[in-house]
Amino acid sequence: MDMEMSNRMNKKILISIIAAGIAALFVFQKPAFSGSQADCGDCLEKIELSKDNDFEIEDVTFNLKSRHGYNIRVRSVRPRFSKYPEKRFPTVLRIAGGWGVSTFLLNNRLAKKAASDGLIIVAFDTEPKLKEKTGSRIRDYNGFKDQDDAATVLASILNHPNVDPDMVGVWSHSNGITLASGVLGREKYKEIGEKIIFLLDDEGPHCPEDLIDAPDIKPHTRDIKSIWRNKVINAKVGAGKDYRTTDEFFSERCAVNFIGNFKGVYERVQAKNDHELAYYYGHAAAMINIAVNGKAKWTRLNREPKDQIYKSAELPGGIDMESVLDVEKIRGPNDRRIWDLLFSLFHELQK
Repeated sequence: MDMEMSNRMNKKILISIIAAGIAALFVFQKPAFSGSQADCGDCLEKIELSKDNDFEIEDVTFNLKSRHGYNIRVRSVRPRFSKYPEKRFPTVLRIAGGWGVSTFLLNNRLAKKAASDGLIIVAFDTEPKLKEKTGSRIRDYNGFKDQDDAATVLASILNHPNVDPDMVGVWSHSNGITLASGVLGREKYKEIGEKIIFLLDDEGPHCPEDLIDAPDIKPHTRDIKSIWRNKVINAKVGAGKDYRTTDEFFSERCAVNFIGNFKGVYERVQAKNDHELAYYYGHAAAMINIAVNGKAKWTRLNREPKDQIYKSAELPGGIDMESVLDVEKIRGPNDRRIWDLLFSLFHELQK
């Protein structure tokens, strides 16, 4: 009787282990930096992106736990993992502009087509971003807490057996660069940043503080400067709040503080008429020049030659950026031309 009961228990345990292993194939797991994917080595086929591919796709949403106690809602549009368990796919994490949510970016049909072509596209939202309005003290507005959450998501991506760990990039839009550059350039997450092959920056600001305080810069979005001052900064800065001074607040949110430490490829998208800052290019020149003189593998503006320095107050001998811009305006964060540039970048790096 005891032997029979023992055998039953062993069978139940074995079934539970197998079920857990199968389930692990369907979600990005929590971070496990040491020995990530080490057991498999090169046993899986690495997929090259191609518009001739026709992978069956899936749209999956699941939660990870933030180190700050709330849930991170992760969404992935991707080839169906259960159908292609022997394959590894290139992956991009998308980060939207502003201070808000990002998963809506994956609603676009171009995301589904890219997944069919062999790309995993990931985005995430957090409970504070989903539940709290702009002006809430609970929101972090792309500071170190939000950057911690991005690191959690990136670690889970890099740890997944169906991800090609040599082909993981980040694509940020507008103010999303404050989040992307922070997680990729901070010493705290050096191990993650060194595994990310590129950062595709779509017209992101070099430092919002400089733009808010510049009277000659006229943003397209009406009242954006007052929203920064009267809602975001007022919610976070002052006696009894998270930051004592605005300098302390923006030290976590100025991309120029971090981009020089990123060791991957820095690709900058810039149109003549910036989606927010009109015909101002100081932010683009600052980001590119710091990346060129920093640790980047290489840096490029649109499809221009690599590692060029652009004219700025600090570097007056650089190339005049306006003279080389051939796109009048970017039509939102899912502009097909940026998707095409993304694919070209992957192809270039997969050679």
